[in-house]
Amino acid sequence: MIIPVMLFALISAAVIQTLVPGMALLGRARVPMLMAVVLYYALTSNRGIMLLSAVIAGLLQDSLSHIPAGYSAFCFGVVGVVVNRYKDDLFGDSMLTTTVIGAVTGFLVSLSLSVLLWFNGMIKDPLWWCGLKGCGAALLGAVFTPVVFTIVSGLDRMVGNMPSKRHPLEDEEN
Repeated sequence: MIIPVMLFALISAAVIQTLVPGMALLGRARVPMLMAVVLYYALTSNRGIMLLSAVIAGLLQDSLSHIPAGYSAFCFGVVGVVVNRYKDDLFGDSMLTTTVIGAVTGFLVSLSLSVLLWFNGMIKDPLWWCGLKGCGAALLGAVFTPVVFTIVSGLDRMVGNMPSKRHPLEDEEN
């Protein structure tokens, strides 16, 4: 049931990311929902599942925007591999961890995509604008990554992919 939940989460994230407009004060940065789903699988699954989510998320993002196919998948894959490599050293269930990882990866993915597109002549924005967009993506990643983690982990628990959390005040007998 991991793949159906992943596909549902990725398609839902792609729809939300596409429908929510970029914010002008944040450099036209969009809510990095697809990146947050990839981060979720980077922290909770093995490398194969994470890479599958990175490729699907990247192709969804590229197909719904003006980015050439494969750019986002590459950036998501690199970020996902690094986070997956250090997932045992991080507290995956911590809101602080997901906030910080969402901010850092939001900045890095947005900036790397902007630089790749700028060097290929696909965008004409100055590099300082790309930095502003990266900062906006960092802020949005910090806010929305914990939300995505909560929703997708709830879906995983609902279908039995993860054990359900026990309330700390429940009896052992009940």
